[in-house]
Amino acid sequence: TDGDEIIKRLKQYEFSVEYIQLDERHCTGKVMVDLDRKGIPSFNILPDVAYDYIEFNPAIESLLDENTRLIYFGTLAQRSEYGFKTIQRILSQRDSSTKCLYDVNLRPGCFTGPVVTASLNQSDVVKLNDEELQVLKRMFAFEKSDSAFIKHLMAKYVIEMLSLTKGKNGSELFAADQHYRIEPNPLDHVVDTVGAGDAYTAILSIGYLSNWPPNRILKQATEFANSICKIKGAIPDEPNFYMDAAAL
Repeated sequence: TDGDEIIKRLKQYEFSVEYIQLDERHCTGKVMVDLDRKGIPSFNILPDVAYDYIEFNPAIESLLDENTRLIYFGTLAQRSEYGFKTIQRILSQRDSSTKCLYDVNLRPGCFTGPVVTASLNQSDVVKLNDEELQVLKRMFAFEKSDSAFIKHLMAKYVIEMLSLTKGKNGSELFAADQHYRIEPNPLDHVVDTVGAGDAYTAILSIGYLSNWPPNRILKQATEFANSICKIKGAIPDEPNFYMDAAAL
């Protein structure tokens, strides 16, 4: 099955599978990706799959008791009422020292205003792209500038750091009343952009936990995301790919 293949691949990468839940009743989540001529993806996300039924089980409880430093979560796994309740229970029962990074990652038909609001309420760090920023502005009926809206969000939801990615226009980071930006590096060879946002957020997580200066977070997150754009799909075939990223 697809799930078995994923577990096999993770073990090859020496990635712990201890806390991955197995669901005998629902199919593994699947996304059909179509690329345009520039390698920009559009997604058809299949409904009613295993990640819509994540359970709050003893394994998750044990993780919450193990001084977990950061919980990285998104919107998609909360599209079902079951998933929403589970994710929010996890977040609400975390230790006060555990930080939360919310990757907004809005997909058409897979989010509601209450889900986004509840997630922002739990967030210490938020990552979104320029299109998602405009969706949130409309959702909150905010008519002033983008920067004013970002300041409003950070103040209202007590967000420590907000990352805004802008595709070919680079990215920006907002933290402690400061605004940082990085210009894009032209890519000589783009295969597709699938997984680039996740790659960026992975480095954002590391940088935040490691107290990197904002400019370093921007630079290294951009470089790693760019490297993902040079391969087919989101997952490299060779584990050494990640070793190169660790050396950035």
